[in-house]
Amino acid sequence: MVFISDPVIDVHPPRSLLRLLLDGSDAMSLHAMGATGFEPGDLAVFAPERNLAIFVAPDDEKTLVALGTCLDLSDPQRNRFPIAADRELVLYFVAASHRYPPCVARTGGGIALNH
Repeated sequence: MVFISDPVIDVHPPRSLLRLLLDGSDAMSLHAMGATGFEPGDLAVFAPERNLAIFVAPDDEKTLVALGTCLDLSDPQRNRFPIAADRELVLYFVAASHRYPPCVARTGGGIALNH
């Protein structure tokens, strides 16, 4: 799971819950990135064979355009519960086969993720 937002979310509480639910398995991971300065190549740190669940603010056109340059974005999944517009994030499921350069793994480099 990847959260792209400003401000960057604190991943520690949800990451702890995810590990508990997965019984310590590495089947899923949770990462946070800032929307300011986000570039499509930032997603290249994720293994190309992994599907992605990307959460982004519905009105963050700049990030959505950047994501669209290298991902085949499905229709967003919106939250069914009432959430303030400034707190809402929509979910995009991206199959590994729908990731294109520059969003696929590269050698060397990488980005700093909010661990």
